[in-house]
Formats: sequence, structure tokens, C-alpha cells
Amino acid sequence: MKGEFKTRKEIEGSVLRQMRSAFEFLSLSNALAATISGLDRIERYDYPETALREAILNAIIHRDYGFSGSTIVNIYDDRAEFISLGGLMPGLRKEDLFVGVSQPRNEKLANVFYRLKHIEAYGTGLRLIMQHYEDFEAKPEITATHGAFMLMLPNMNYSRPLLVPARVNPRYRAVLDYLRAHGSVTNADVQRILSVRQTRAYAIIREMTAAGLIVKHGRGNAGEYTLPG
Repeated sequence: MKGEFKTRKEIEGSVLRQMRSAFEFLSLSNALAATISGLDRIERYDYPETALREAILNAIIHRDYGFSGSTIVNIYDDRAEFISLGGLMPGLRKEDLFVGVSQPRNEKLANVFYRLKHIEAYGTGLRLIMQHYEDFEAKPEITATHGAFMLMLPNMNYSRPLLVPARVNPRYRAVLDYLRAHGSVTNADVQRILSVRQTRAYAIIREMTAAGLIVKHGRGNAGEYTLPG
């Protein structure tokens, strides 16, 4: 269920040890799932490793160490939550973080992680995370209160992909663009859009249907196809 913990673990030690132990534990909990798209087998982890690393670093570097409470990572079936004490720095809004604005609460700690090459540049972490979710319905979310900050990462194997195959295959993208403009598409439409023969159009339609990009309505050659939902 969405509201039940999948797993939770307490980690102690130095900041560096906590970072490494947390990442190792999350990596072990990061399940790999496979789907079939046409003739291709697509394997995908629940969470991109880069996103997990950046979420952990964000929680460690930007938390307020004036509080004695723990930094918390909760893993559910559909999401992972990274909760640290200390809200946004004064003058910043959530929207600022996604455009690369960075104001480290602990500059010396941030400099240590930078010199250890755990971070590449200030302000790039959240944008890097968002790039991994460009083709998914569910997006990472930030919740900030006066005293706490939470970053939520959706489980990629729980969320439905949007245009992953289309990003690789420009023919898929052309068909999807037509669907968004006209609402439905037929085999004859696909032939015309892609300048292909009937058999090739059927093959492309079958691949897109198997990938969940389109849904068939009707039977036989007279059927038409629409976007899911």
C-alpha cells in the first residue's frame, strides 16, 4: 500500500559514513524491473542512482545541525522521501531550487564534499534529478516548512512512462504528436504520417500498443487508436 513503509533503517557515525552507508542500503533496496517494448527488453531501476546520491547529499549538506533530530529516509512502494531538519534558507522559494539557485546552509561542509568530488557544482543536484524524470508522469516534489525540508522521488517502476520509447524512436513521436492534435489515429493515418507501407505501419502500431503508448478501439483493420486514459 502507498501509505505503508517498505523499509526503514537507522544509520549512525560520521557524516561521510552516514552518506556511504545510506547510499549502499538504498542501492540494495533499489529493485530492477524489466518490461518488453516490441522486440526490446527495457530494464529500469526503481530510482536512478544519480537521483539517490543527490537526494542523500542534499539532505546532509543543507540540513540544520542545530537540531539534534535524525535525517530520515522513508521508502514506500511508490516513492522515497528524504527528510532533513531546517527549512529553506531565508529569501529562497522552492521554485528557485529547480533553476540552479544554491545557498548552502553549511558552506564548510559543502566545500569538503566538493573537494572530495561528491558534488560537481553548487545548485546542479535538483536539476540533475529532474532530468531523470522528464519522461515520467510523476515528478520529484519538494515540501518545505519552517523547520523541515522533504524531497520526494517517485518510483520509476510504479509511475507510468510518458515518452521513453518515443524519445528513442522519432516515428513513435510523430504518431503521438498527431494523436495529441487529432485525438485518434488509424493505420491509414500512420502510413501517411510516416510515409510507410501498410505492413510497416501495423508493426509500428503493435510496438506502440505493447509499450502502452496507445490503446486500440474496435476490431480488425477498421480499428483506431488513442492515447491511454
